Amino acid sequence: MFTLLALLPPAAPDVSIEALAEKVQSLFGKNLEFKLELEQLPFKKDRSLILRWQGWTARLFCESGTKVTEHVGEVARVLGRAAPAGLASASRRIRAVFYDDPQEDYIEEMVDLMRMLREMPGAIVFDPQKNDIVK
Repeated sequence: MFTLLALLPPAAPDVSIEALAEKVQSLFGKNLEFKLELEQLPFKKDRSLILRWQGWTARLFCESGTKVTEHVGEVARVLGRAAPAGLASASRRIRAVFYDDPQEDYIEEMVDLMRMLREMPGAIVFDPQKNDIVK
């Protein structure tokens, strides 16, 4: 399992879970194997998206608040001078969780999701496994 974070500085447009669901549906909806679900986890106030294929799953979360702000500060510290302008002021993010795909059957879907995150207006996509910006 690995995670990517699309960090959204104040200048980036708001992204709702519903708008994210529409983007995902337009990206994968023609695939008969694909299923999109909105989920409300116990003890969480916000819904998330589950993207399911027959043999693979990914999740998307729209997050904001103190926890995000603190984490973004840590990301900016780790990146130092390499941090993009506006990163340190980001207080919103989209967290993408990619489940294991040992046979690499869903690499194209992973790449499409990564591209979708990178193409979001104003988003700075960060890979916490590598402590680097995804370009």
